[in-house]
Amino acid sequence: MKKLLPLLFAFLLLTPAVNAVNVWEHINTSREMYSVSVTAFPCGESPRDPLNHSAIAVVEIRYALDEEHVFSVSYSAYDGKWTEKVSPRYPQYWDKNPFNFSIWNVTRVMEEYQWGLENYLPNITGEVIDGVEWPEKYWVRRISRWKVWINASKFQVTLYGDCTEICVYVTFQCRNPENMTCNWSKPIVETHPMMPPTTTTTGQKDKKTCGPGAILGLALLPALLRRRRGG
Repeated sequence: MKKLLPLLFAFLLLTPAVNAVNVWEHINTSREMYSVSVTAFPCGESPRDPLNHSAIAVVEIRYALDEEHVFSVSYSAYDGKWTEKVSPRYPQYWDKNPFNFSIWNVTRVMEEYQWGLENYLPNITGEVIDGVEWPEKYWVRRISRWKVWINASKFQVTLYGDCTEICVYVTFQCRNPENMTCNWSKPIVETHPMMPPTTTTTGQKDKKTCGPGAILGLALLPALLRRRRGG
């Protein structure tokens, strides 16, 4: 056993650490911007800080540059690098109203968000669809993805649960930074699939992929629906 300890120690040293992606560090509060967008693929738990987490896979911060261009700061988990480039401006979609990020009281935003993590999400109960009840603490343990969208009028975090045959999500949103109000939505259930249904064969081992390489969707709710309909 003692002979194995040096090998184990060497293995731990060579194993790459999973570092958090800190979006806050790349937000320039002295420069006008159009939007901040973040997409992440966690291993089930709701993020305490959705802008500073190892599961973050894609980030784009779009700063105002001129009438036809934006200065884009982006991150991709594919290569783990932050990049900067000049990109076309799309005023008809998301590059509409420039703002300074400091208009948002981020301390209060995070306090309201984290209050919901502790007091709202764990207590969501009731019917999902067709008589199926929410499993206990579903929104604390079964997050498959989250998205953050920030612009001049909205600071939004959307937490997704299962997204296979049906898609469920809950949204935290703060609006109007000058007279800010923040609210958590009730869970939304969409019957239109966001990805093709997955199939499981007998003897196939379950695989769980987390972080940037995660496959969207967990099979819990579709399985419950099939079991109820079959019964």
